[in-house]
Amino acid sequence: MAYLRINEIKSTDDSIDTDEIEMANDIIEALLITRKVTIPGSRAFGLSHVFVDMPAPDAVNMITVELAEAMDEYIPTLELQDVSATTDTDGTLALDIRIGRR
Repeated sequence: MAYLRINEIKSTDDSIDTDEIEMANDIIEALLITRKVTIPGSRAFGLSHVFVDMPAPDAVNMITVELAEAMDEYIPTLELQDVSATTDTDGTLALDIRIGRR
C-alpha cells in the first residue's frame, strides 16, 4: 500500500451538518498525512504510519484503530463509525469514512 486518499466522509445518521463534515474532513486528512512525532510542540498529532508497508486489509484495520484514537483527542464531538477502502490500479488506498455524533 503506497498512498492514501479520502474518497468520501459521510455522517452515518445525517445528524452532522455540512460545515462539521468539512471540518472533520480537514482534520482527518491532516491526521492521515502527518506522521506522529514529526510536529514540534504537537508530537502526538498524526498516525504512526506503520500501515504503509502492510497489505491493504491489514492497513485498513490499523488505520481504523489509530484514526479512532486520534479522533477521540482531536474531534471529541464526533466518533469514527466505519472505515472501508478500495485499492486503485496505482496502489492508492481510497478510504470511505463514516462518522457519527457521540
